[in-house]
Amino acid sequence: MLEITHTSTGSKARAGILHTAHGEVQMPCFMPVATKASVKTLASRDLIELGVDNFIANAYLLHLRPGHDLIKKAGGLHGLMNWDRSIFTDSGGFQIIRSGFEPKVTDRGVLLKSPYDGKTELFTPEKCVEVQETLGSDIAMMLDDCPPHGSGRERVADAVRRTTDWAGIFLRKHNRNDQLVFLIAQGGTFPDLRKKSAEELADLQCGGYGIGGLCIGESKQEMYDMTRLQLDILPLDKTKYLMGVGTPEDIINLVDMGVDLFDSVFPTRNARHQSALTNYGTINVNATLFKENLGPIEEGCQCPSCREHTRAYLYHLFKVKELLAMRLLTLHNLYFMMSLMERIRYAIRKDEFPEFKEKFLVQYLG
Repeated sequence: MLEITHTSTGSKARAGILHTAHGEVQMPCFMPVATKASVKTLASRDLIELGVDNFIANAYLLHLRPGHDLIKKAGGLHGLMNWDRSIFTDSGGFQIIRSGFEPKVTDRGVLLKSPYDGKTELFTPEKCVEVQETLGSDIAMMLDDCPPHGSGRERVADAVRRTTDWAGIFLRKHNRNDQLVFLIAQGGTFPDLRKKSAEELADLQCGGYGIGGLCIGESKQEMYDMTRLQLDILPLDKTKYLMGVGTPEDIINLVDMGVDLFDSVFPTRNARHQSALTNYGTINVNATLFKENLGPIEEGCQCPSCREHTRAYLYHLFKVKELLAMRLLTLHNLYFMMSLMERIRYAIRKDEFPEFKEKFLVQYLG
């Protein structure tokens, strides 16, 4: 459960600890994405050295391969990955808006097509509970109905009703005392539907709340407005998780509103596309100016890549298509994100978050 240790003056930012069966997760927190039980290019020991205490994997995809029964034999997801810290698992609801899954949503669940063999399966709230309890994650996300961006009011209203119904089923079927359940609020960009979803879920007993169905095509202002609306309704003493959001500027602004938890492929995907995160914005390590630059990716950075390698080396590795290039830049980008979250927590504890936010955004956005 969430223990709030500090609140910010002049802001809704707060710092705290999410207590799980495998330890403490420092809040606010950014979770790397380990969709298929892997943060791309990194091993579990790399994540530990970077200071990661929590990541998120996809329960539906792991149910397909290697299969949740096999994972159980390996000692659960923790045993399979040789990981002794906390793990979130997402339900698979996000696959409703992903291409290739050909989703058909009914009141019973979501009919999804496997990307591996083309077989279809009805993934229900009950099945979602079974899979996540078997995986043994510390936090299980409910199965929600996430309508695509641009869906009409009727479709979004159905998604809100369905998500509330599935939340009740999920909670009734869930039996693991060592696993927290997070519910997910929906509502698209319709303020009244966002309000309705948050109010209905706020009455249910759970470990925390995800705010879903955002950062999928709506404007940034809409994303901020819908998030703020639901934050004002959901219980203050529970973790608030804005799903799928992870750019540094968004994290800073949303922590200011009271969001505790984030996840995104932003740092790892950027790394695979030659983009490095720095305190002065993103830089392209494939640019010609890196070719003979013998300095680190960012001066002062203490990540393994900056301590041991140069910009010229990264430039060379990307040019000759060496896989090491993606690994080294992933190490740097995730170190940057972990460092950013630590600086945010420190600023909240020192009651200096508004000043930190202003200074960081001016510097980062240039």
